[in-house]
Amino acid sequence: MYMFVRGMDIHEISAKLYLSPKTISTYRYRIFSKVGVRGDVELTHLAMRYGMIESDYILPLIQRKAG
Repeated sequence: MYMFVRGMDIHEISAKLYLSPKTISTYRYRIFSKVGVRGDVELTHLAMRYGMIESDYILPLIQRKAG
């Protein structure tokens, strides 16, 4: 979960953990189901609520993905 909310994409995570992108995608949706969220935005809000990331960390991620 931490890697997802820190802005890493599935391919970056799979390379770091030596797992296939399909496995990472499956784990991602299992995390969504277990924590009761429907997508990345809700997962990010949940991570902020529990102190996993700070709100001032989000803007650079948004700018990086848009650019």
